[in-house]
Amino acid sequence: MGMVNLVLRRLAKTGYIKVSALNGQAMRYVLTPKGSAALAKQSYEYFLHVISSFGELRDGIAGLVRDCYERGERHFLIYGRSDVADITDLACRISGMDGVSVSRQVDGKVRVAPGMGVLDCRIEVAPVDRVGIHVLTYLAQKK
Repeated sequence: MGMVNLVLRRLAKTGYIKVSALNGQAMRYVLTPKGSAALAKQSYEYFLHVISSFGELRDGIAGLVRDCYERGERHFLIYGRSDVADITDLACRISGMDGVSVSRQVDGKVRVAPGMGVLDCRIEVAPVDRVGIHVLTYLAQKK
């Protein structure tokens, strides 16, 4: 509890919150206009960071799709269920490359056909259990 009180006192001292006693043991904490403005600014900056990260991830996956396309792969199977799978699906569908088709599979045995690229979008999967190209590993190696 000591750390919480220390942080609350610091927020009050800097003008982000106002503290008032309700009774002998209960306190009321109110966000001040200065605190509200600081919170809004932090939220906005975090939002910009998330949007930027999304764009970087989409661009990296688009590069992977281009690499596979240049090797002759025209159909992409997105394997797994995650936000990465959703972004991969989007990157494939907006690639602008002729003849690209996309399908999704959440689990089970993958049947690979000629000209098919399997993009494994599972987050927590052991290296020995990966199918096709593990998207997060590919992106990590590109950095």
